[in-house]
Amino acid sequence: MQMQGRIESKRMRAMEALKAVLSNVSGVKLVDFESQQDEHEIVALIQVYGRERTLACMVVPNDEPRQLHQSLINLCDRAMHHAMNATPVLIAPRFTADLLTLCRDTGVGLLDFEGNARIELEDLFIRCQHMTRQAGHNKPLREHAAKGSAHTGAAA
Repeated sequence: MQMQGRIESKRMRAMEALKAVLSNVSGVKLVDFESQQDEHEIVALIQVYGRERTLACMVVPNDEPRQLHQSLINLCDRAMHHAMNATPVLIAPRFTADLLTLCRDTGVGLLDFEGNARIELEDLFIRCQHMTRQAGHNKPLREHAAKGSAHTGAAA
């Protein structure tokens, strides 16, 4: 019962972080969340400049590399089942340089519980990074973004 509460808490934190990021991007409207049986899965229905899109998200409990690789494979498989235009997004407790590289290389969006995000949609690029520090590192993890801002533009 305690484990279920922690999973639900992480799921709620993930949904709140996703709502916060999307609400700060002009041209994007969160329409609804679809209910999912898997407690690690979140499906968000959004509109990007009036066109419907789906974000197929998976909440991962930690950033352990072996678990992340398997989660990414599962996420990409599941994203195709939700909608033809579904964008897979990995939601992790924290945003690390290694995780960012892994997601960028596989074409998967990334979001953490603090609202740091890097999500490429067909016609929109969302990047929002706060002053986040990696465990064991003193340098802020940033990608030329102002503190707390959301940047949008054409996907590269």
